Amino acid sequence: MIYGLYNKDTGHVRYVGRTQKTAGERLANHRYTAREKRGDTPKDRWMRDIGTENVDIITLEQECENPEEAELWWMDYMEFLGCELLNVIRCEIGGKVGEDGLEITDEVKSLMGTMPDRELGEKLGVATNTVAKHRNRLEIEAYGNNGGYELPEELIEKLGEVPDGQLAREYEPTKSTIRQHRKKRGIDPAEPFEHNLPEECFDKMGDKPDHVIAEEYDVSSATIARKRRKNNISPYEKSKSELPEECIEKLGKEYDKRLAETYNTYVHHIAEERQKRGISRCIKKSVSKKHAGEIKWLVRNTENFYSEISEIYDTSCATVSEIANDKYYEETVDSVKPE
Repeated sequence: MIYGLYNKDTGHVRYVGRTQKTAGERLANHRYTAREKRGDTPKDRWMRDIGTENVDIITLEQECENPEEAELWWMDYMEFLGCELLNVIRCEIGGKVGEDGLEITDEVKSLMGTMPDRELGEKLGVATNTVAKHRNRLEIEAYGNNGGYELPEELIEKLGEVPDGQLAREYEPTKSTIRQHRKKRGIDPAEPFEHNLPEECFDKMGDKPDHVIAEEYDVSSATIARKRRKNNISPYEKSKSELPEECIEKLGKEYDKRLAETYNTYVHHIAEERQKRGISRCIKKSVSKKHAGEIKWLVRNTENFYSEISEIYDTSCATVSEIANDKYYEETVDSVKPE
């Protein structure tokens, strides 16, 4: 799953990541790292600055053929939309080597190109992209491009017939290694799978968010965005016009995010209008022990996201996370199946 972390008040995505966990679990991990472990990445510092409870998570792409490639695509797309990402690989902090979490020692330099970037990244505790960025800067060829890895005959026969990403998952080399070997042999890449979308789907592009259309036609958001750009269709834009009176009456009584969704506007637009009127943010309602037990049961026995559970019980994702980890009440609350 590819996800984004965003500021609840502004609606701006500031971090893109990938995970095999649920969105709620990954958000809880990020909050714990920033708050309890005092992580020192740009993302951790940002979360502490605005308050970890003011950071929420959105699923950008649920299932993708190549998670690494999809993650980079979404980073590019978010930056294209104007989001200032805080991913270490995208965020230049003074431009000095080592400040992105990787100190380039002679030992690290000697290991580059002798193993896949992913493997070296895991060994050093940094992202694959961080290793690749410094390896390219030092003009060191990727593992497999310098004779360090010979493709098995079975894989070579599939070059150009099967997408590089799929071959990378089935065999040991990285996608970049397979791509380089394919290019050396003058083999064109395999044609990507093309979704035959109905004409009515194209009529909706630009009028609805990509993820809404994607869900309706059972494809990824990236597929819809790619088709939309190919047809020169501008992305969907929410309204920032004057809020209706019934929305203004609800400011401070309902969550900004919920009002933004109801009235088709941005979270930061709701927040601005609320602050202009001196109205405080809606305070999260406390959760009874009965509901806390039900929330714990749902977390452990269903695949619902924390955000979905929080909406059922009219509370926050952070509260759901605290209940799931026995931090909401001093004593442990028993898990109870909802009636």
